[in-house]
Amino acid sequence: MSNQEYIQAIDRAVDIVKLVGNSAHGLSLTTVSRLRGLPKQTAYSILKTLVHTGLLEKRSHPSVYCLGRLMGELRRYHDEWRSIFLVRAVPSIVQLAKRADAEAVFSQYTGGQIVGTIRAKCEVDLEPVIRDSWRMGPYGTGLVFQAYMEPEELTRFRKNNPVTLHGRGEYWGSYKLIDKMLAEVRRRGRLVYCMDNILRVHVPVFIHGDIPVGAVSVFRRSTGAGVTYAASAMVETVLRTARGLETLFAQVSDQYGQSETAWMLQGLRSS
Repeated sequence: MSNQEYIQAIDRAVDIVKLVGNSAHGLSLTTVSRLRGLPKQTAYSILKTLVHTGLLEKRSHPSVYCLGRLMGELRRYHDEWRSIFLVRAVPSIVQLAKRADAEAVFSQYTGGQIVGTIRAKCEVDLEPVIRDSWRMGPYGTGLVFQAYMEPEELTRFRKNNPVTLHGRGEYWGSYKLIDKMLAEVRRRGRLVYCMDNILRVHVPVFIHGDIPVGAVSVFRRSTGAGVTYAASAMVETVLRTARGLETLFAQVSDQYGQSETAWMLQGLRSS
């Protein structure tokens, strides 16, 4: 987005919300005006509007502005959405690990980041491991989600997560190969490759047809001539699991109400 396309009033309002949110006990009108170099009347108008929307609230004794009730509601929606699919995916991922005789992972994706993962191994006596968050890198599972990012979002992600020329970056080499892989994901709906003698299969999971909410992945050590056959069998197994989760998630979405679920998704995309 070019500078000409920004709406200055909204930009200022968001900046003030972040400024107030980073303060321990709230900020006064005078402090907001001084820190942002705004005339008092301009700062007052923005603060008054933010209070009206519920993003901020005004307190007395002393007179300061703090985060409002709406921020708490947005946080509640965010926390609900972090777990809405993750917990329900556990049985499918455990079964996938056993069927594929491999390590299976489900990564829940919201707001441009992986907000939770389920990791299960094929050993019967091992419980699945659930993590609340997982840093999304420029490789691996992150490639699946990059394939469906808007151009500006992808540019921003790459700026914050550059491809390095050491470690795993040596395998990809440059964005030229990565862009080729992203096109492959969009075309075929999956990402399959072997690295360090480990066969890796990643399949995106969608809701409402085109919104990626997660990815199903399997990792299995494979060597020799059997890699091609193993990849074909694993892809089909992972695809079935991903499609099954899409059906399950659609049912969950219906329970919440499609309009509310879509609203949360759209809001959290930019959170």
